[in-house]
Amino acid sequence: MLATYPTFHLCWHWESNSNARRPTLDLARLLTGGHRIPTQAYKGAGTIAAPAPGTAIAPGAAFNFSYNAHGDYCISSYAFSVYLVTEVPTALAPSEEFMSGYFFGRFDTANYPAVPYPTNPAPPQLTMPDLSISPGGFGAGESASNATFQLAVLEEWDDCGGALGRKISLATTPIIYNATTLD
Repeated sequence: MLATYPTFHLCWHWESNSNARRPTLDLARLLTGGHRIPTQAYKGAGTIAAPAPGTAIAPGAAFNFSYNAHGDYCISSYAFSVYLVTEVPTALAPSEEFMSGYFFGRFDTANYPAVPYPTNPAPPQLTMPDLSISPGGFGAGESASNATFQLAVLEEWDDCGGALGRKISLATTPIIYNATTLD
């Protein structure tokens, strides 16, 4: 039986005693499971509906994907980007190698009035990359089995409270890449 994993959220906020926007949680601890917070941070929070936490996905396999974007009265979603995070960030600071992973794409979803007609909706299925294959150029692939990676969504949104720019949230769900055995 697969273990149950929580889904996480990270929202940027303005600190009244600072002139900088800071994340409410340490991103590295968040992605490695160091924090346990509710799946619904507040009404309208973006969540990954599929795949379910702990889903085993083989390289090259299509898997169901569904993201519930922010959107409610006085809450608008503008776009969201989907990543497979294979090596989590060590800190939320500029670095040459911030994290490792794969970019699935940038999508939008219908929500009035921000995006009444989406131009790039997310497909119902994504295809898991085969990370053992070279991505081209000088890049080299690497094999992994039974690896727990994070499917992550960074969403741009805003609400009636306003912000200096758009708010950015992070939702993640763990998946098992190239599972050869299930507990």
